[in-house]
Amino acid sequence: MSSKSKKYHHNRTNKPLPVDIVQVPQLIPHNPLSWCVVGVCFIIGWAKINNRKAHVVYDEEAMTFKIPDSKDMHRIWSSGYFGKASLSRSEPTWADRTKKRLLNVNTKEAVSEDVVKRRRKERAKFKKERQRLDELGKQYRLEGNDEKLKLLEEERRSFNDKSKGRVKEDKETKHHNHHHHHSKKGKDDFSSSYQPTLADLRKEDRDLIVDGKDIRNLEYLELMPVEALFLNIINSVNITIEGKSYSSIQLFKLLCETCGEIKPNNPFILQFLVYFHYKTLGWCARSGFKFSSDYILYERGPPFQHAKFAVTIVDNSVENRKSWSDYGSVYRVVSGVKKTMVLCFVDSPDEDDFIKAWDSLDDSSLESLKSLLSLYGINEIIYRRWSPSRTRE
Repeated sequence: MSSKSKKYHHNRTNKPLPVDIVQVPQLIPHNPLSWCVVGVCFIIGWAKINNRKAHVVYDEEAMTFKIPDSKDMHRIWSSGYFGKASLSRSEPTWADRTKKRLLNVNTKEAVSEDVVKRRRKERAKFKKERQRLDELGKQYRLEGNDEKLKLLEEERRSFNDKSKGRVKEDKETKHHNHHHHHSKKGKDDFSSSYQPTLADLRKEDRDLIVDGKDIRNLEYLELMPVEALFLNIINSVNITIEGKSYSSIQLFKLLCETCGEIKPNNPFILQFLVYFHYKTLGWCARSGFKFSSDYILYERGPPFQHAKFAVTIVDNSVENRKSWSDYGSVYRVVSGVKKTMVLCFVDSPDEDDFIKAWDSLDDSSLESLKSLLSLYGINEIIYRRWSPSRTRE
């Protein structure tokens, strides 16, 4: 990622959580007017914060939480990278891409889908050129042409340096590329300025356009159940299920009952416990489903670097214990994408202590949930494959 792109993402996603802070002027204790000004500023700020809560809808069939509003989507995703857009890779960019495609509206920054497409084209071009050099090398060896092999080796070395970004173009090459760029500029400008008419579009595309200036947004941000509960705990979202607003404790009980029997090793309790553990430690935790893991951990977030760790939750109870061959299979996937596999062992409390803490859950108090989660213990180890030939002294 370029420095300009990093600066863009840093300015746009500089909040680790979607939490707003009420800022008030300095209080002068002996001045009654100062108390009034601070009180009014606090009330106004608090009202704005409550009005900025994102509205979340629960889909019982898919057991997913959806944020349909475009502004709420971007605010929640850019403030901690919560959720996944339904029609995009991760960040909700479908609306911008569709506007660019149908209405020829250019965005300031290239979206991730465009970046991936460009990288794939560059990769395909690199493979094609490498194949051409390999075929020429085989041909020259069969002919026994040492002179051409030397020239080909220089060309191959130059090609490898360029692919790694180590070669700086000289002035003549820059001058040539500059004129070459301007010779194609007219064609590029024509293609970028071309805007299809309504008659040229498909019926599905015409239905998306509103008043010829905007489009209907069909995308929504999908939250994992643990993300929805976490955001509800920090008072950043308002979750409604069948028209009823749920508190954090009510939502916690509902999700636990949905995932299975109410017992110490309930799947949702373990999932939320581990997610909450890493979020409080400052990690950006996202779903690790496509890596055969429970979570993947970023230092900052997806726009800045790849995830370094893949977390697999290990329930210490005998009934849910897996074999080491299962973890070996997960490691094969995780190591293939250059991530470190972390086994997160969860120690569950006794049945009696758990039932006592569960029955004491109070809908109006988060301390009761904290007391329940404090009964659990978490231990982590890094799983690596031992190679005798590499580690032998």
